[in-house]
Amino acid sequence: MFLLETNNGETSNQYLTALKDVWRNQSATVYGYSYKATEMISPHPASSYAALMMFAQIVNESYLQDTSGKYLARSFLNKTFHLNTGDIRIDEHGDRIPAVALRQMDHSTSMYQDVISQDAMTFELSQLSSIS
Repeated sequence: MFLLETNNGETSNQYLTALKDVWRNQSATVYGYSYKATEMISPHPASSYAALMMFAQIVNESYLQDTSGKYLARSFLNKTFHLNTGDIRIDEHGDRIPAVALRQMDHSTSMYQDVISQDAMTFELSQLSSIS
């Protein structure tokens, strides 16, 4: 059994792990919702954080330049954002180009393992283990 997955590896980032701990704590203390130990955190806080950090980076780069909406919108295109939570690449159409991994089920452990990965920055494929 195979699984094609995007954004492989980003969850191991120490900064992102720390943010998840903050989100878990805030969720419990501010909103009254406690995540179970094995429960995955919603991807929405991380996506919102990344979008805000990308916007802040564009605003900082355009300081004292043309600040029209058209200029700011174009500033996102063909750009790689190096954020604390990982790199995000935006193409010429404004679409995010994620890292991609082909994962294969290891029947002895019932866990998926990466067998091929594609780097979002270079588009290079790397075979990580044999496909069986």
